Amino acid sequence: MVLRDTLLLGSDLIVPRHYRALQSQQQADLLSVAGDSISRLVNRILDELVLPLQDIQLDNSEFACLKAVVFFDPGRPYVVPVAYRGGG
Repeated sequence: MVLRDTLLLGSDLIVPRHYRALQSQQQADLLSVAGDSISRLVNRILDELVLPLQDIQLDNSEFACLKAVVFFDPGRPYVVPVAYRGGG
């Protein structure tokens, strides 16, 4: 299944780029401030992450390797070896 201009979240929630058009007027009024922030975030994720990754056409194994490199990057400040945490 190919979804264009859509973000599929891990919770199986589908967030389209222009989701405000799909909202009722009452929902749009309630979510006006939050909705603008969400819309900017969705657009940024699609433009800066999703589209470039689609352009290079990674296959599943390449994408899995990329996720592992990002997840296990030892240069990340919050990745601390167990010995330093006192956990043995």
